[in-house]
Amino acid sequence: MLLLLHGYGSHESDLVSLADFLPGAFLLESLRAPIALPWGGYAWYPIEMDENGVRIKSDELEKVLIQLEHFLPEFISKRGFEMSQVWLMGFSQGCIISLALALRNPNWFGGVIALSGYLSTDVIPKKIAPSDFLQKKFFLAHGKEDPVIPIQLARQSTQALETIKIAHIYREYTMGHGVTTEVLRDLEQWWRDSYTT
Repeated sequence: MLLLLHGYGSHESDLVSLADFLPGAFLLESLRAPIALPWGGYAWYPIEMDENGVRIKSDELEKVLIQLEHFLPEFISKRGFEMSQVWLMGFSQGCIISLALALRNPNWFGGVIALSGYLSTDVIPKKIAPSDFLQKKFFLAHGKEDPVIPIQLARQSTQALETIKIAHIYREYTMGHGVTTEVLRDLEQWWRDSYTT
């Protein structure tokens, strides 16, 4: 199963077209974030913007992570899957959630596609056993010109993964806050190497 988590202000159909670039047979599921925004779209948790980009409150992120950790096992089980058979694809806010969920739950998820987001180290365990992630696959992509989530946060994320010795692929692209054909090309190759083998 490939489970999609959309970004702030978007909806559950937003990332579905990206799955067309991934070969192989899998069940596609997409979740809608719980907070309806006044101007349309949905959010997983509130955010604030300043000159440095998006700012989040760790307690708001923690709240939605706990909600998903209670919801997902039954949701996945009802579809006939084990948690370890689920792969996550998250964009922006959905990316932040995906990375946090994976590191908080080492027995869940076969892999994570993390697009234009970062790893919030405030909401993951202080001690992580790299051996728990030996079979897990991580693909991180970020735009060098991203005005929403600065590239520095993505670079800090990959440094954090390196520090705790979790293998991953990290790519930077000449783009803003989005997904380009170059990202999709690299993602397709990574998926072939990771998921279909």
